[in-house]
Amino acid sequence: MLRVVTQVFLSLSVFCWSAGADEQPKKEAAESKEYQALLDEYEKVGVARELADKFFDFAVKHANDPEAVDALAWIATRLRYRPKAARAIGLLQSDHLQSRRLGKVMGPVSQGLTPVAEQLLQAALEKSPHADVQAQACFHLVALLDGQMRLAKDLQQQPALQKRAAQYYGKEMTDHLVSLDANKVNSRKELLCETMLKSFAKESTPDGTMGQFAKRALFAMRHLSVGKPAPEIMGDDVNGRSFKLSDFRGKVVMISFWGHW
Repeated sequence: MLRVVTQVFLSLSVFCWSAGADEQPKKEAAESKEYQALLDEYEKVGVARELADKFFDFAVKHANDPEAVDALAWIATRLRYRPKAARAIGLLQSDHLQSRRLGKVMGPVSQGLTPVAEQLLQAALEKSPHADVQAQACFHLVALLDGQMRLAKDLQQQPALQKRAAQYYGKEMTDHLVSLDANKVNSRKELLCETMLKSFAKESTPDGTMGQFAKRALFAMRHLSVGKPAPEIMGDDVNGRSFKLSDFRGKVVMISFWGHW
């Protein structure tokens, strides 16, 4: 009798496990279908701000599912400098920092160059449990800081542009850009590139590995930036005499690179 009961119990356990396993793919398929319906609706409407609330509703309804990350990233990338984009990025940081899906949206979200995007990338680098997400955060944080400094340079050198920038980017971001210190930003970028070399050197980028990117970036920051010592150059002058660039240290030197290919 005990043997029969045991067999029945095991059979029921297998049945329940199988039913649960079948439910999950169905649930995921339904969510993907619902999210795709939103994307299809956007293709018809063509105005992101009119559908943002629907994407927010979806992200809240499916907060524990990967598509929620995609929905919030959709808002952030299409409404970059609007308050709803900042809200979406804030939710990515507060609710989805543990998601591995976050690595795939680091690039698009960071293109807005906003302070909230910067905060998300820094938080992902420090707190994500996934090394690939940390790597993407580190790589795109360097790119974001580069972009911010390009804008900051124009605004700092041409104050008349600041009013127009505030209308486009918003006052908070414009004030942030104007306040940036190039030396502090470069020091931060150096640390990030050193982190890439140490921890993420083999990760891929669109142009080689992160290690290769970091080496090029560090060389440029340390040797090709204004105020930094120029790298050594050796060659022959027009009379065939060998020389080094360092032989002329302290003097004004003009270098012309040319050749025939």
